[in-house]
Amino acid sequence: MDSGLGGLSVVRLIQQQLPNESIVFVGDEGHFPYGTKNQAEVRKFVLKIGEYFEKYPVKLMVIACNTATAAALATAKKELSIPVLGVIHPGAQAAVNTNAHTIGVIGTDSTIKDGAYEREIHKIDPTIDVISKATQPLVSIVEHGLTNTPQAQQTVNEQLSIFDTHPVDALILGCTHFPFLRNQFKIKLEKRQN
Repeated sequence: MDSGLGGLSVVRLIQQQLPNESIVFVGDEGHFPYGTKNQAEVRKFVLKIGEYFEKYPVKLMVIACNTATAAALATAKKELSIPVLGVIHPGAQAAVNTNAHTIGVIGTDSTIKDGAYEREIHKIDPTIDVISKATQPLVSIVEHGLTNTPQAQQTVNEQLSIFDTHPVDALILGCTHFPFLRNQFKIKLEKRQN
């Protein structure tokens, strides 16, 4: 499940890893965007979707949304009868595995405010510096189908400008919408290196 279309980036990876499994995807466009909502509201949305999944022979629920993982993973694991996974620990672990000394995190307002990635990274390695930046406008770029446009590049350049003066060794894309902007991130980060 995800707060919108961004979770399709996770669906694609699940399909590659588990090609023989059927996938039920809920993109909660009715409550989109989660990143600007308080955590209690997001928890309610996640539990309602989880209760929907419990009515079917679902083997596993993946909370693809970083905001929803930060707000609701622990509660969903306790209250739902199906196993539940989130995306923050795997993302943090993957970034730490790069041997980065400084890790950047971009995400929704709520995910960054919660500090979930910073906490998770520091559980794994407390010596890593973490620079977090809320980049909520990037979500709208993806949802409105504006990827690979001059507007998308301009928004990415503005939102990632903090990394011009605070360089990072690795960057966590802390929102499922962000992989759709991979080309724009690559252009921005290559400009910084030149």
